Formats: sequence, structure tokens, C-alpha cells
Amino acid sequence: MNIKNNRLKLIKSALVVSPLLLLLSGCFDNDKESAKVPPIDVVEPEPTPAEPLVTTLVEAASKANKRIGTALSHGVLSNNETDYLDIVKKEFNYVTPENAGKWGSIQTSTSDVWDFDALDSMIDFVEENDMAFKGHALVWHRQAPNFVNGDVTPEDLTTLINAHIDVTAARYSGQIVAWDVANEVMGDDANYRDSVFFAKLNKSFIADAFIRAHAADPKAKLFYNDYSIDNVNAKSDAVLTMVTELVDADVPIHGVGFQMHLDASNAPSTQQMTENFQRFVDLDLDVNISEIDVRLSSLPWDQVTKLAVQQQVYHRAVNACMNVERCDAVTIWGFTDKYSWIDGEFGPDDPLIYTADYQRKPAYFAIADGFMGIEADASGVMPNLIANGNFEIATDGWTTLDATALRSTINKKNGITSLIVTSTDTAKAKASMDITGLLRANSVYDFEAWVMSANESTLASSATVILECVSEQANTIEVNSAVASNTAFTQLTGTLTVPDCELAAATLMIEGPAVSETIYLDAVSLRPQVLLPNTDGFGENLLTNSDFEIDASGWEGYDTSEIAITTTKVFAGKQSLVGTARTQEYQGPSTNILSLVESGQTYQLFARTAISEGSAQVKATISATCSDGVKYLGTGATNANSTDWSLIAGQVTLPTCAMSDAILYFEGPAVGIDIYVDNVTFHAKEKNLGPNVVTNSDFEQNTDGWSVWGGTLTSSTNYANTGNRSALHSDRTGTWQGPVFNLLPYAEAGKTYEVTTYARIENADSDLLNITLKTLCEGDTEADASYTQHGTITATNGDWTKLTGSFVLPDCALTSAFVYFDGPAIGVNIYIDSASITGEITVDPDNLFTNSTFESGVNGWATWGANIESSTDFAHTGEKSALVNSRTNDWQGPVFDFLGRGKPNTTYDMSGWIRVAGSESENVSINIKQSCEGGSAVYSDAGPAVTVSNSEWTLVSGTFTTPDCELTELAVYFSNAAVGVDMYLDDAVLKLASIE
Repeated sequence: MNIKNNRLKLIKSALVVSPLLLLLSGCFDNDKESAKVPPIDVVEPEPTPAEPLVTTLVEAASKANKRIGTALSHGVLSNNETDYLDIVKKEFNYVTPENAGKWGSIQTSTSDVWDFDALDSMIDFVEENDMAFKGHALVWHRQAPNFVNGDVTPEDLTTLINAHIDVTAARYSGQIVAWDVANEVMGDDANYRDSVFFAKLNKSFIADAFIRAHAADPKAKLFYNDYSIDNVNAKSDAVLTMVTELVDADVPIHGVGFQMHLDASNAPSTQQMTENFQRFVDLDLDVNISEIDVRLSSLPWDQVTKLAVQQQVYHRAVNACMNVERCDAVTIWGFTDKYSWIDGEFGPDDPLIYTADYQRKPAYFAIADGFMGIEADASGVMPNLIANGNFEIATDGWTTLDATALRSTINKKNGITSLIVTSTDTAKAKASMDITGLLRANSVYDFEAWVMSANESTLASSATVILECVSEQANTIEVNSAVASNTAFTQLTGTLTVPDCELAAATLMIEGPAVSETIYLDAVSLRPQVLLPNTDGFGENLLTNSDFEIDASGWEGYDTSEIAITTTKVFAGKQSLVGTARTQEYQGPSTNILSLVESGQTYQLFARTAISEGSAQVKATISATCSDGVKYLGTGATNANSTDWSLIAGQVTLPTCAMSDAILYFEGPAVGIDIYVDNVTFHAKEKNLGPNVVTNSDFEQNTDGWSVWGGTLTSSTNYANTGNRSALHSDRTGTWQGPVFNLLPYAEAGKTYEVTTYARIENADSDLLNITLKTLCEGDTEADASYTQHGTITATNGDWTKLTGSFVLPDCALTSAFVYFDGPAIGVNIYIDSASITGEITVDPDNLFTNSTFESGVNGWATWGANIESSTDFAHTGEKSALVNSRTNDWQGPVFDFLGRGKPNTTYDMSGWIRVAGSESENVSINIKQSCEGGSAVYSDAGPAVTVSNSEWTLVSGTFTTPDCELTELAVYFSNAAVGVDMYLDDAVLKLASIE
């Protein structure tokens, strides 16, 4: 029951009756008996019916008078994957064929044969499910038939285009609502693309294609379609000029499709997209978002934050479409990360609105919120980690006292819907959400929600978080409380500080004021105050002064420039660091990192930066001084300005030389412009270490494998760090004497090694103990031997102390490599135990596969339409391999994009260890996809197929030669296993072919 609405009805009734009664009462004398007034029937106005709830994207789009579309994969459609098809039928009312409608898919062999089977089946599907269909794409330089090439004459090419349009568009006349007629005819340089069409026909083919398509299907809307025109830029200006010429020439063009293959790290704002759309609408054209997906892999945050930023980008795009009346549709290019072209084109990513296992992502709710008229976050606003805080389409993630959380369209803060948070006679109204996975330790979040009472009373509602750290009791943190009005929504806001602990559980709870008091909840957000970069694979911050909240210790001006603590511009906290008095562009804030770094090691940098005026690039650079001079290493860069803080994120690998100095500094803007920095962090890459090469590390039996250069080495029961024994070095006659391990049999030049042991001493209370490395290169004499120390501790006679260090072996032909523990005074006995020397596992520098073992994931690899992941099911070496599953075509398998690495007219050897699951044996081959500029893709085998099994690993190898042309596509992949069979790949190798 809506108490508020009933109360308002009573008030309205009183306002209708009272004036009439007053009028009638004035007709009688007070001295006379009042006449009886006949009862007046008060007719209440019919209440405004509540809007129906929105439950699908189709319903949301329909309310906005738009269509919501997806690119449909014929391969998945024909495979009849139920989960996929159920979502298509439920959530979309507009379909574009992902590939089945392209010219090369329809005419696969000769110019007089058409194959419409795939496209026909898609038309049948959309008609059976009451959807609209958009044809894609009649004229496109990619995925054209093989006979459309540089050898064709202009006359023959015109004939081919006309025949294709006449036959294809006419076949579906009346069934297709729109066509992408010309696709991507404008190049990235804002000039007409140098395609076979332009080379043979100049730009006339564009207008001719529209005229021909209109003649073949007069009722279909005809669109031009292109990418990288979502913002006002040189390319969109060029397209605008081209389209204007077509309109002025009365060419039957009806609209422009904006592909919007966006990168979340640099996506345009709502305003930028809106202004750009409007330019085309002003030409009396329709517009639509024709192929949106949003890449997030380039964002330097954790996955939760990446998904929240992706949600912002999708929301802004839909807002832009909503802002322009003649934007008629939003089409997502696919919908599930399981099947996305992005992985094959750009590398592994999660660009769509459903996960690979068909779960709604935050971006899904962005689409609904946008269609419901909710404004997206402005640029620069921290992302909302609560994906479904507006309740416009569902209650995902929320629980209430009701068995199913309920929504209402009667009262709402924004959009058309809020959450009804009910109570009972014994329990307060309560809405809760598990936010464990959203929070990071030692972080602060801004919380906001809007509440409204459904009852007469106006009492305080509250927001709390029940937070539990591992091995600790749960703690209830009150975020804030507010008195909820029963006539309007009231803001409930506060901050949540997460302790520095390992989180076990965290629950957000919005609670009503009392039992039997129901509330409405809407517009809930939880935003981090600071975005913390993702440092997975890297260690802790090495810099002791990163935020400058106390002083500038450890920092100075590079060269002759100066630094100061400032409060003028601050990213986080109360202070930042500013570099001033810059008389050279390379000057700026700097810090010496020599004592923090190791030669040959990889590091990751994050820093926030701003400048005093204008906009300019700010670069982070490391100057590393080696014996052969100073090396300047770029460590990241960003376009900075004077109004906002920008992020510098980068990685750098230091040289393998013995560095005498290493300085991190910021540079770039013009002389006289101050550089501000804040929240600077510097992280060492975690090393992928191999097995311990010390076979006798605990000395439980003897000291085999160890030696000494003077004195006596024995296995002793006097002390033991683990087990019952340790190694004892006694009778020492020199400080340089200690237990020695010969590393030469295991040594690899230029490789990094980690050394660990536990040590204690005897005959002294304490003394210094070192890790020392002795090396000789080929041609050196003993006098040339290099002795370097790589770790020191103060060892005692009372307990064991851990001693660690690391080093990079010289990049030479080694003839000697010894690791030993020395340093204490003569006569002091040394004990060591639990010794370990591990070498970093390195990648073969000649292997062109940047990720060949998949131990840290499948970075660099993709699959065309299936799923690829790093798996522990099987491994040829190490612990993991690459698994490709959900295969719907035999050509699907692990794919490596070789473009940019491969050279024309060059021969390569390729191999990989393969096994299968789901079949006893399969034939697997290595295949190549390559395209030359202006030509179509050519597929070839690198060698004969090899039979592989489900019980052991089999080496599949081959050789191929790239064509002598300007390559536009070059990918290598393993394929041919039957549909549904899983493929595993490990230890893949791609090298220049050996010359005999």
C-alpha cells in the first residue's frame, strides 16, 4: 500500500469539497435552522498508472524509441548453442550478421556463383523471433572475394560490384530494414583508402553503390559505416565532407553508422560523441552506433575497476545516442566475451557486456541505464564499483527480506525504477550486497545512496558495512545515516575506509529506521577515492617517499632544476611534489634508485602528473650509468595538462651492466613549465625462478657438492635450521674463506640468479656475512677474476639469520662461476643451512613468440571465436599450457598475430607441443593467414597435419614463407581438430628458418 499516495488523495478530496460547503453555508441565516445539504459525490481522478517494469534491453530500448542490436555469429547460430541463442532472443531486437553478409562470404569461389545459405538462415532466425535485420556490408575492401583484386579492370570491377549489389540487395528486398552499403572507405589518414575500389574507380564507386542498392531495395535505409569517427577528428571531418557531397548530389544515403570499437583508456566523452553525431544529423541523416565494443586490457587497474570504467564508456555512448533524436539504434558487436573478434585483432580482452559464461557484466546495466535516461558519469569522475545501483532492469547483486528483491516505478530518484526495501513486524527493512570482491585493502571509498520512506514517519535510515579480515572477527562500520523523507528522496552519503588486511568478507547494508517501516532505495554508488594501479606480477613499491605528505626526502631536481613540496595541485592527500626552475626540457623531479634496482631486472612505474600551464607530454625516464656510458630508458609517458591529473604507467628493463648510477626523473614540457608529481610507485617484476640447482642444500648426509678455499667443511649436528644438521666451516685462516658452491655447470651468461641461505656463526657474538660471486670469462687469467658482493647480513651466535641476494652473470663465455659465503674474522666458524640458488627462467631470445610457455597466462595469443585460457590440466614443461575450448569450427585453435614481427619474403620454422581432450586422436596442422595490401586473405598450411592424442604430447611443426608484399595481415595458428575437441598447446616456437 502506498501511504503517501493515499494521503495525497485525501488532501485532494478535501480541496474539492471545502469551497463548495463554504459557499452553501453562506445561503442561510444563522438564526434559522440550517437546511439539509444533499450529499455530494466526490469523484476522485484516476491515479496515474505506474510504468511497467523494464526487464530486458529490448524493453529499455523500446522505451527510448531505439533499437538494441547485436552482431550475430552464423557459426554459433548453426551450432544451436542454447545459452547464446536464448540471450539473443530475449535481449535484442536488431541483428547484424557478423560475417555471413559480407561479399567474400557470399561469393566464395567465382563471380557467377552466390551462396546465400548462411545469410538465409539468419534471416529466417530474425523473422521467427520478430527482429529487424541490417545487412552488412555490400562494398568493403576486406573480406572481398579473391577475384576482386588488383588484376581486375575498372570496367570489370564495376560489373562485379553491380552484380553483387543487384543480386544480394534484391534477394532480401522488404526483409532487411537497412544496409551498410559502403564500409570503411576512408583511411586512418583522413584520405580515401587506397583500396582496389579507389585505385580502379576513384571515389565514384561510393555514390554508385548507394544508387545501385536503392534501386535493388527501395525501402531499405542505406548507411555509410566506419570506425574511428566517434569523435570530432580529422577522419570524421573527412567522412562528413564525403557524406555532404553525397547528400548534395541527391545520392540516396540515409544515415551514417559509427562503429565505436573503443579503448576504455581514451574513449570520448558523452558531449564529444553527441556533438559529432549532431553534425551528421544536421545533414538530415539518421545515425546509429553500429558496432560498439569497449576494450579494457590497456587500463592499468584491477579487473573490478576495469569493468567499472568500461561501464562508464558504454553508458556515455548510449547517452550520446539518446541525446540525438535521429540516433535510431545501438548495436553491440557480439555480446559475449566468449565470441569476440577483438581477441584475434588486438589480443585477449573482455570487450562486451556478457562474460564468456553468459553472466551480465557491469556494461550490461550501463546500456539499460542509458536508455532509461540516467546521465553517465562525466569524464574524470571515479567509476562506480556497484554495477547495478539504479535498479532499472533488475536487482542483480541485491538481497532484501523478500524472497525476491522487488522494484517499483512509483517512486524513483532517477530513471524509472527504485528498489523496494521491505520490512516486517519484527525486522527492519534491509537491502544488502556482498562487496568483498569490490574492495582493496588500505583504501578509501565514497558512498552515496538515495532513500525515501514509504510511511508517514520520517526516521533515520543508515548505511553500514560489515567487514571481516582473515583470522579476525567481523567489524561493523557505520558509513552514515540520514532521515528519509516520505515526499522526496534523501541523500545518504559517507566514506568507507578499508583496513590494511586480507579481506575475508564485506557486506554493504542499507537499513530502514524501524520495524514495519518500508523504504525506497535508488542511485547507489561506491567509488574509490584513488585508483590504485594493478601490480600483479610485480612486488611492493620500492620508493620510501611516494606521496610527499611529510617532505621531499629522497628527491631532488634533475641537473640544475629545483623541487618543492606544494599544496597548489594535489592528486591525493594534502601535498604533492613540484619541479621548478627548469631551464632544459629534460629537467624535473628526480630520485636516485641505484640501491633499489638490479641490472637486467624489469620494473613497473605508476605516477600522477600535472603541469603548471597548457598541455604537454610528461615522460618518466631512467638514466642508467654503465662503464660504456649513460643509457636513457623511457619508462612511460602521458599527455598532461594544468587542470587534471594524468597517469603515467610504464615498464622498463634495466641494462645488464654493472651500473654505477641509476636515476628516475620526470621531463618533457617546455622550459619554464613546472612539473607536478604525486603517488609515484616503482615495482620490481616478480621473478619466474627455476628449480634449486643446489642438490645438497640441507647437509643431512654430508657436504657433497660444496668446498672451501682453506679450513675444514663438515656436516655438523651442533646446530640445524631444519632437519638435524648444517654445514660447518671451521679452521678459517682468511676473512674471504667460506662455504663454496661451483655454479659453472648450471650457469647461463646474462642470466639472473637468486641466492638464499640461513646462517649463524661461532666464536664471536656477531659479524658480517656476505654472498660473494667470483667469475672468470674466457681468455681471462686468475688475476682478471671478478669478485662482487650481492647480499650482507649481521650473523650472530644466538640464532639463524636469513641471507638473500641476487646477481646477473656476466654476458660472456664463462670459465669460472663460484658462489660463496665469507666475511667474518679469522677463526670465526660459519654455519649455513637450507641453501638455495635458483636461476630465472628466461625466454629464448630467438623465439618470436613472446609467450611460449603460458605459465603466466595467454597474453599475446587469441582464438577466432572459441575460448583460450591458461590451464593446469596438462603441461609439457612447467605447470601450465594453453587450452582452447568451446570450439565451434575445425579451424579454431590458438592464434598468434605475427603482423609487425614478420617480414615479407622470409622463411620461418614453427612448432608446438599439442595434445587434445574429448577425442582419442585428431589431426592437427599449422596454418597461416596472410594478406597483402589491397588483396584478400590467403590461408595456407605450414606442413602436413600430424596425428595427436589425448594421452601424450606430440610435436607439430612446419615451415612457411611470407609473401613479398606489404603485409596487412599475418597470423599463425594451430587447427583442424574436430568441432568440440579441446586443444592444448605448450612450448611453442617460431624462429627464422635456419640457413643451410
